[in-house]
Amino acid sequence: MRKSAKIFTLLILTCIGATAFGAVPPSYNGVVSLENKVVIPGQNFTVKVWLSHNNMAITSLKIPLEISSPYLTCNYVDMTTGTLKKADVEGYYIVQGQRIELSYIPAVVFPLPTITEDSGLIATLYFTASASAPNTTVQIDSLYKDSTFTFNDSLYHIWTRLEFTDDQGLLTTIPNFTPGTVEIRHSTDIPDEQKGLLPATLELGQNYPNPFNPSTAISFSLPARSAVRLDVFNLLGQKIMTLADGDYPAGVHTVTWNASDVPSGIYFYRLTTDEGKLTRKMLLMK
Repeated sequence: MRKSAKIFTLLILTCIGATAFGAVPPSYNGVVSLENKVVIPGQNFTVKVWLSHNNMAITSLKIPLEISSPYLTCNYVDMTTGTLKKADVEGYYIVQGQRIELSYIPAVVFPLPTITEDSGLIATLYFTASASAPNTTVQIDSLYKDSTFTFNDSLYHIWTRLEFTDDQGLLTTIPNFTPGTVEIRHSTDIPDEQKGLLPATLELGQNYPNPFNPSTAISFSLPARSAVRLDVFNLLGQKIMTLADGDYPAGVHTVTWNASDVPSGIYFYRLTTDEGKLTRKMLLMK
């Protein structure tokens, strides 16, 4: 018996009965792009994922990414503060080694919520460059993979690829894609024109998520190498935790606080560096 070939795309929307078949909408101009960065070994930093030139209503999206080198580690993905995020659309991510998958999934409501903006932020990726990394360039590219399996003498294809779904949840389209590059350079090897990509000022970011339970991430930016101390205080001014204490290179750094052993309430976190001190407030809700 001759095997028949059946090709289909597994979409997130199959859970609500949407089909993945359909022609690509004509003249779709959307572009998914990633930031380029220049970092030094051991640096924590972020890479933003953007959508631009969008000219269709999108109900869901899937963006599989692959990191070309083990010298980069993805620690966290922020899918909730992107400017494209809708109230009835949930953002999800999976990090498995050097692969990252980003997804927006609509709530099961009618009509389906849609993303109609021309451009905006999809997600922010939090990375660490290996402290032992040599001078190298790492690419973060989209992943395209065709996996096959046989069932009842039929050959099936499962596509892992970048794709968007239209406002009816029926048709899929593949947007254009611009990969991001991360240049890891030892500080003495960074050209003067690229040093401007490092933070220009001392900054302490708002923790995320906030409110939180029980863990939250705190980011801070250093324009130059510095001694760093990051402490957490309660409302009485009592120090309850030191999250960072050491020498940090210039760049963006992220630490995580697991507050499972402290009660709900308002807490303050204070960053102390060679350049000064910064303090912010956060809320733990259990």
